[in-house]
Amino acid sequence: MAELAHNNTFVGIIMVFVMFLIGLSLNRNFLSPNSVGNIFTNASLLAFASLGQTLVVISGGVDLSIAACISYGAVASALIMKGDNSNIPMTFLVLLTVGILVGTVNAAGIIYARIPPLVMTLAVANALNVIQLISCNGSPTGSPAPAIKFLGKYKLTSSFSLITILLIIVAVFVYFTLKHNGYAKQLYAVGNNRQAALLAGINTNRVLLITYIISAVLGCFTGMLLLGFINFPYINMGSSYGMQTVAAVVIGGASFAGGRGRFTGTVIGALVLIILSNILIAVQLDDAVKSVINGLVLLAILIFYTREKSIRQ
Repeated sequence: MAELAHNNTFVGIIMVFVMFLIGLSLNRNFLSPNSVGNIFTNASLLAFASLGQTLVVISGGVDLSIAACISYGAVASALIMKGDNSNIPMTFLVLLTVGILVGTVNAAGIIYARIPPLVMTLAVANALNVIQLISCNGSPTGSPAPAIKFLGKYKLTSSFSLITILLIIVAVFVYFTLKHNGYAKQLYAVGNNRQAALLAGINTNRVLLITYIISAVLGCFTGMLLLGFINFPYINMGSSYGMQTVAAVVIGGASFAGGRGRFTGTVIGALVLIILSNILIAVQLDDAVKSVINGLVLLAILIFYTREKSIRQ
């Protein structure tokens, strides 16, 4: 039992169960199939955005440009697709290219200019937000293609949308990929001790470059999924995902010191955050009060989860 109490994944599952009970006590429809389906879908979108963040945190860094990537991905997708399926390949190409460029710039600043990841990714986020405004002249236009809208809206059952099913597939793929992949082993090594990894013959710069590119690309494509779910673009529509991705990763068991973290834990962390948000909505408080309570609860959770058992040498 003592080991379970220190297992972040186990604690996260207990938190999900308790928070569902709290929500049910506040609103008897909280666990209705439609309500649970909306929770799962929103948690799946957050988990998609947090996948890249998980890899970055394992490497010992943090990526605050993810929110800007999501916003740009959504606005650019609507602008390029214009409600036409034939424009999807071009949209994919643009998002992939932008994601690679953003990830490369992030990694280059961190590796060669030795700018702290927090500062570098925040600077890139601000630049990408400006590019987002310029690309749509400050007023987003266009709409998702029918196929993307179908992916974002269609539900196999009341509780499971295509987005949730897609997340499950991705989670299984990532689990087996990280378990049997040289990149994953090198990533954990770099996160544990970058200097030791370098001495062991690992190309640490390449590992960091790949990691930040994956994070940025996933952020851009999450924006496309978010567009399909919401159905219309608006400026900075991914802004709420910035710190939430960090919180989801930490709640899932990752360490800011690097070298530790799993995507399955991140999924649980995303679920905890979305249920918390829905509970605050069920209480029917003013938006300002909800923001304060949400911030305080997140702060308490992060303080609890970021305690280190030992000091890294």
